[in-house]
Amino acid sequence: MTQISSFLTSTSSSTSRSSACRWLAACALALGGAGPQSAHADNSGISVKASEINGQLNTQFNTQLQAIANSIHTGRISCELGAFVEVVADAKQPGFFDLKGKGFLYHMAPVVSSTGAIRLEDPKAGALWIQLGHKSMLLNQKLGQRIADECVSPQQALVAQAMRNGPPSRLLD
Repeated sequence: MTQISSFLTSTSSSTSRSSACRWLAACALALGGAGPQSAHADNSGISVKASEINGQLNTQFNTQLQAIANSIHTGRISCELGAFVEVVADAKQPGFFDLKGKGFLYHMAPVVSSTGAIRLEDPKAGALWIQLGHKSMLLNQKLGQRIADECVSPQQALVAQAMRNGPPSRLLD
């Protein structure tokens, strides 16, 4: 607590102190250290409501999820060995997708990934759709198996061709 107090008093302006308090309160919420009603930082007189922080975090998180959903390739996507995956946006639940093919149907939602890969997951079924620039794959995490691999949409085919012509500087490009 002493470190937090010295951090807050060393911050020069009230605006940056307010930002610092919000950041510290968000950290406290993430670590479970603040109650559901409000989070207070030291005796500086600045109080931040947990609901306000949660709203800001949810908005940022929802923005990330919407960006992921907007970049999902939809339609019938051909895979290796004659397989295919049909990716259809769920009209009733924006941001969700139905993935279907021979012997499977998954209702999937976007998931934020630290690697930058586009991910959809169906946690109940243990299904995971990973979309890279040049290919996609469908995995069953519960069984540890690939259901479909080397799935390539028309957009990914262009990226794959460009990679054959000249490799990208980064793997996920």
